[in-house]
Amino acid sequence: MTVRMAPVDLRLSPAEETFRTSCREWLADNHPGEEADGDEAAFQFRRDWQRKLGQAGWPALSWPQEYGGRGATLIEQALFNEEVVRLKLPRWPTCWGSPWAAPR
Repeated sequence: MTVRMAPVDLRLSPAEETFRTSCREWLADNHPGEEADGDEAAFQFRRDWQRKLGQAGWPALSWPQEYGGRGATLIEQALFNEEVVRLKLPRWPTCWGSPWAAPR
């Protein structure tokens, strides 16, 4: 018995392309620059970067907009992460816990 699978289209949709472009543009326009030297200065630099990302709703992409997120899909989350890596942006200091704690 032969099983035929339907071809998978891995191209981004126009909406996903638009999302990638908006991520790319925002991240390029808001790039924090070179990280400061020294532990305290570097930590403050990352906190400031995290605050800027948070004000724009980037750290919790999948959260609904009314809770500070962007309502992003899994594909959009992957696209954002690709852009962060492509630009070699610093991670924010609480990157592991941010998606797990919501404002009240």
